[in-house]
Amino acid sequence: MKFFMIEQVFSQNIENWYRNNKRDLPWRHHPEPYFVWLAEIVFQQTQIAQGLSYYKRLLKAFPTVNALANAQQDEVLKLWEGLGYYSRARNLHLTAQILNSRKQLPQTAAEWLKLPGVGPYTAAAITSVCFGERVACVDGNVLRVIARTHFITDDIRKSTTVKTIQALVNSLIEYADDPGDFNQGLMEIGATVCKPKAPQCNRCPLQYECAFYRSEALPSAVPFKSKPQKRKVRHLHFYYSSKAEDVFLFKRNDKDIWGGLYVLPFEESNGKDCPSSTINASLIKKNTHLLTHQQIHYYIWDMESWYHSPVELKHFSRFVKGRDLPALPRPLQQFFNESFAKM
Repeated sequence: MKFFMIEQVFSQNIENWYRNNKRDLPWRHHPEPYFVWLAEIVFQQTQIAQGLSYYKRLLKAFPTVNALANAQQDEVLKLWEGLGYYSRARNLHLTAQILNSRKQLPQTAAEWLKLPGVGPYTAAAITSVCFGERVACVDGNVLRVIARTHFITDDIRKSTTVKTIQALVNSLIEYADDPGDFNQGLMEIGATVCKPKAPQCNRCPLQYECAFYRSEALPSAVPFKSKPQKRKVRHLHFYYSSKAEDVFLFKRNDKDIWGGLYVLPFEESNGKDCPSSTINASLIKKNTHLLTHQQIHYYIWDMESWYHSPVELKHFSRFVKGRDLPALPRPLQQFFNESFAKM
């Protein structure tokens, strides 16, 4: 593959641009390992605009590793409620407990990689920003920027393409004065300038080194991304009693979707028909909820009372409607917000 630019100029352009154009984000004021680690976990697969309020309230509730480690998992999940990808919250809590037993936080990416929920990108971000370790970050934004600047047209979903780009960024960071600024700058360009559908090339510090800019290719062509695998389709039927003053919920295990969250009694079926045809219940809500690999069609059935539940309730917890409920998956959170607003 032809290299279209001088590595040193490329790297310095990124750093210089970042220092003058970086967004004002709270963890950048005090780039301590805990603050950066928390930010990286919150913003995995989450845009800044969506996740910033979550980051702030998590930090307010748990200002230190010790505070997070000593919290109950339900507390962490409740603050995370609505952000999705709940394994991040569970791993965040577990890792805090591990770190709290140590004298100091890890200072190398290799050490961070041994912890639950910490991958190569997160480990590199923490140690390059906080400790100046010369290790490159590659996320979706970086993949897009490098694919365009170097006009890499291979499928970006393939591991071989990712490895090619990782190797390029590994070589570029060697010319950086500040590895943390280089990594953050490259990600920032992808997030704010080199956008997927409408790249703002006139604002880009890599414009004159960019093979994509000199080409006639459309933004949708580079990087090339093959279609994702089809989502698994599931039908979940939840049972509820609007006439009762209480609600029964149980905590999901970590092996399926919504691990650690609380849900109404439910049954799964092959279609939209209620699997418990013998109960007297009316359908009061149905909708579709998309997860990364699953398409959830959910239905909420209103029973005359909880005594009619087709699901045995002896292992469920009882909560009073309108009071503080535990962490719920988004479909049920929205349903209860709508229901309680009418009370």
